[in-house]
Amino acid sequence: MRNTVIAAMIVLAAAVGGLCQSWPTASAPAGDWPQWRGPQRNGISAQKDWNSQFGQELKPLWSVNVGAGFSSVAVVGGRAYTMGYKDAQERIVCLQVDNKGQQVWQYPYKCGKVQYDGPRATPTVEGNRVYALGAMGDITCLDLEGKKIWAKNLKTDLGLTLPNWGFAGSPVVHGKNLILNAGKAGLALDKATGNVAWQTGKDAAGYASPVLFKQGGKDALAVFGAKALYVVDPANGQVLHSTPWATDYDVNAPDPLPVGAGGLFITSGYGRGCALVDPSGKIAWENKNMSAHFSSPVLVGDYIYGVDGNAGSKNSVVCLEAKTGQKTWSYPAGNMAGLIVDDNRLLVNTDGGLLLAGPLSPQEFKPTGSAKVGTGNIWSPPALAEGKAFLRGQNGDLVCVDLKAK
Repeated sequence: MRNTVIAAMIVLAAAVGGLCQSWPTASAPAGDWPQWRGPQRNGISAQKDWNSQFGQELKPLWSVNVGAGFSSVAVVGGRAYTMGYKDAQERIVCLQVDNKGQQVWQYPYKCGKVQYDGPRATPTVEGNRVYALGAMGDITCLDLEGKKIWAKNLKTDLGLTLPNWGFAGSPVVHGKNLILNAGKAGLALDKATGNVAWQTGKDAAGYASPVLFKQGGKDALAVFGAKALYVVDPANGQVLHSTPWATDYDVNAPDPLPVGAGGLFITSGYGRGCALVDPSGKIAWENKNMSAHFSSPVLVGDYIYGVDGNAGSKNSVVCLEAKTGQKTWSYPAGNMAGLIVDDNRLLVNTDGGLLLAGPLSPQEFKPTGSAKVGTGNIWSPPALAEGKAFLRGQNGDLVCVDLKAK
């Protein structure tokens, strides 16, 4: 019963070494964070001008309540975009970063709810458009001033099955299409009209965001479904191969992580563990050194950094050698954690609002910064834009912290 409740709270072999291949899926000025997990959707920031040495003197610049949910934020041009749930409505919200988080606009719509309130996905800002997916399947395209361009519901308009705890994968732009983890192995809509470009069935989806990568020199799409990892041709939705991966309650939530020349690292919670899947879809290695409930891992060099543990239980930030899956260190991180990195530093937020920072190393993690700045169940990773960190709690409190180097 406890595991059921926790789950409801939302949801190569030869070519292992080297950085994962980045994919600039949303265009934005340097310093922005235009989508889930940053400019390249890989949890890696290009920013250098931020301070990783701080103590409890670190205080939020501002905190505003945007409504319940698990969405993180996209930050573009000094504006922050997120989602929340309140009074039987989901809403897409735009805030002014340098004006105490003052609301610029909101776009509300009536919405039912799944267990544990609120949207799970993060808006994607691409060009002059904002794309946002709600927990009940409402997919909306707005302009930058909050005017609707098009909107659909994946369940009522397209007949897709609603996952047990709602749609959770953040939208990704690929050419003319907007790709979602919806249906068995993904769905693509024309980003200009919302019309279906391709779909892969109407089964319940997994909870991870779709990930674009290169395999065999060609564009490929990794979709972590409810019961398997699928590699799909993003041009037409053809499933190229799949790898069975069953997890309790069908909660496959962390994003697949591209590793080397076409490999994928996957991890799931409830003790399911992790694996490296080679370019043919076969498992190169598998172990339980990282069993991440929701937190998506990051690859830097030959090492994978991520979270081991379920929400509501003791978690650890861990480092694995990508080639072998062997654990090189583990650091306690409360009841849940999310993380991002730059090229030599690690930034972690834990459940309850503790923010940690320190050097990125495959040998150990020794925080040089530690401060409690957030509130509520903070399960999404921090966003980092213009030297500011953004943490969002499930209770709706969105906190902005100034980390600019002094």
